[in-house]
Amino acid sequence: MTPAHRLEAGDTKKWFQQVVETEIGPLLDEYWFDAPDEALKACARLVQSW
Repeated sequence: MTPAHRLEAGDTKKWFQQVVETEIGPLLDEYWFDAPDEALKACARLVQSW
């Protein structure tokens, strides 16, 4: 979910990591229910460039 308020400098990374962990990660777990390692790798790739 997009934050309702402006994020402070440096908080964007924490916000995005939280979104990946709480919203995107569970969806990927469902998608790759038979390959949990793939879901973990996909989540890691989403946040690795920061």
